[in-house]
Amino acid sequence: MAKLVTDNEAYSLNRMNKRSRDNKLGTALQLAGIKKAGTFTTLGGDAAESIVDADVVATDVVMVSIHTEGASPVTCDAAAAGAGSIAVTMSADPSTDHVLQYVVYATV
Repeated sequence: MAKLVTDNEAYSLNRMNKRSRDNKLGTALQLAGIKKAGTFTTLGGDAAESIVDADVVATDVVMVSIHTEGASPVTCDAAAAGAGSIAVTMSADPSTDHVLQYVVYATV
């Protein structure tokens, strides 16, 4: 299984959490682990896409990236967990030929 984060990314996250604790701000980010992962083929028609998944809650942390690029070049600009879905904002209408990959992390 491939690593979800690189060693450098893990090091950076650990440093951020340590600094937060040292300054009495609490832990910046605590994840309980991967809740779900999958792929989604874009529907097109708008730069906003919604990945519907009943298991997703608003307090989850999500990561979305382009797995397979379609004919028109777009980027994934933002992603946010909501009640039963992941809201994804692309740089433009992705049409129906992009495949997104997503990982949902449950928070502690």
